[in-house]
Amino acid sequence: VALESTGSADEVESAPAEEAAPVLPEVTVLDASATQAILDNGRGYAQFCDMAVLAFASFTNPGGGYIQGYLGQEATLCADSYLYNVLDKQRKWYGENRRRNINCELVVPAVRFDRKHVHAYADVIVAAAPNAKRARQEYRVSDDALLDALRDRIRFVLAICDELGREKLVLG
Repeated sequence: VALESTGSADEVESAPAEEAAPVLPEVTVLDASATQAILDNGRGYAQFCDMAVLAFASFTNPGGGYIQGYLGQEATLCADSYLYNVLDKQRKWYGENRRRNINCELVVPAVRFDRKHVHAYADVIVAAAPNAKRARQEYRVSDDALLDALRDRIRFVLAICDELGREKLVLG
């Protein structure tokens, strides 16, 4: 909120702050991979990056098996950028996630994605969904508790995007 006044500083300080009205996000469903959505809707200069992408992360393996040749969403993001090089240097983060199984996130800013001489930038939010299979089998976690955990993780990722101030978020 910008305040303009020709009065004294005391008058400006006492003016009530205006709250921004809540805005519902515009949702667009695309028939495209995450990388293609970034290339089609992102910006070509890192300093103008206005997009974030959620990497469906592995809690335990940097790049979600990219090095082994898997082609899941996170591995594909690694194949189309230098993301794996950054994730591979975060072994302590993966170890902490594995040890504590908590809502940890890693944000890799302004990653350049490339395909066929076209590029665009996006911040990558590396956050794993709750491991439902393991939670059910090893800890006997109920479906209701898993649903609550998933909802918490969704809120967590959206809060990170808000904190980053990004206008666009790719969630797939």
